[in-house]
Amino acid sequence: MRKKSWIVIIATLFSILPLGYLHHQTLLAETKKAWVLVDTQLLEAVLAKPPQHTELMGEASRITCISTFEKQGVVEKAIIDWNWTPLPEKLFPKDTLEMKITGVIKEWQTTHYLNGSIQIRLQPFGASCCSLEGSDLGYLKLDVPEQDDIGQQKSITTKATVPLFGELKSNNTNRIQVLVKLLQNGSNYQWLYIYEWREITSNPVTIVLTIGSNKAEVNKQEKILDTPPFIQNNRTYVPFRFLGESFGAKVAYKTSSTTRLVENISYQLGATKIILTINSQEALVNDKKVIMDAPPLIVNQRTMVPVRFVSEQLQAKVEWNAKKQQILIEKE
Repeated sequence: MRKKSWIVIIATLFSILPLGYLHHQTLLAETKKAWVLVDTQLLEAVLAKPPQHTELMGEASRITCISTFEKQGVVEKAIIDWNWTPLPEKLFPKDTLEMKITGVIKEWQTTHYLNGSIQIRLQPFGASCCSLEGSDLGYLKLDVPEQDDIGQQKSITTKATVPLFGELKSNNTNRIQVLVKLLQNGSNYQWLYIYEWREITSNPVTIVLTIGSNKAEVNKQEKILDTPPFIQNNRTYVPFRFLGESFGAKVAYKTSSTTRLVENISYQLGATKIILTINSQEALVNDKKVIMDAPPLIVNQRTMVPVRFVSEQLQAKVEWNAKKQQILIEKE
C-alpha cells in the first residue's frame, strides 16, 4: 500500500508540474505595451525680416535662442538659454512624467520690448499648438522689463500622469504627442514628439565604468575594454563600440578613402539615429544638426565618444561618482 501511495503522489506531482511550468513560461513571454517615441519634428515660423532676426543654436532640449535687431548700423541683441527635460523613448501608462524647464537670459543689449517663453503640453495626436486638450507640462516666461535678472536661472517643474491607451483620443489614432513651443521675438519654434502605442520587451541596461580601468560592468557582468575611459577638458570619454553594443544599438563607421582613418560613426537604436564626425562638435540626431560640447576622438587607434552626450541621446541616465571616479549609466 505504501508503494502504491508514493506512486500516486509522484504521478500527481508530474501531472501538476508541467502546468505550472507552462504557466511560468507564459508569464515570462508576456509583453508590455507602452507609448514608444517614433518621430521628432521641428516646426519653425522664424521672424527673419530686417531689421529683426532670430536663430537657434544647440541640441533638441538645450537651446540658445538669439534675437538681433539692426537699425542705422547699430546692432542690439538678446540671448536666452533654454533647457527642458529630454523626452524619454518610452512612456508607460500611469507613470509620472516629470518635466523641468529652465531659462537664463545671457545677454540683453536692446531697447526693444522682447520676452521669451516655453510651453510644453501632453496632447492628442494632431492637436494644434493652441489646443487646451491634454495635460500641462509647464510654462516658463523670461522678460527683463518684468524684473527677470540677467544671468540668473529661472525654472519650473511640473508633473503629469502618462495616459492609458484610449485617453487623449488615442483609440482613434494609436498615437499621442508632446508639444514644446518656444516663442521669442515673434518667432515660433515647435518641437513635436510623437508616441505610438506598441508592444515592447523591456531590456534594462546598467553600465558601470571606472576612469583609467579596463574593467567595466554591464548588468553586473564583467567586460574588458581595449581602452579605458578617460577625462579630457572636463568631459568623460568611453569606447564608441562598447557603449553602443551595451545598449543593444547597431553601430557603424565610415573611413576616409584617402587616409583610411575613421571619419564618422553612427548609432541606431529604435527610432533614434546618431551620426558623429571625428574631431567635430557637429552631430546629426535623427537628421537634425546638434552642437555637442565635446567631439569624438581617435586615441591610440581607438574611437572614443563623450559618454554623456551619446547616452542621453539614447535615452539613458548618466551619474558621476567623483569619490570612486565611476560613471553609472542606466537605461530602462
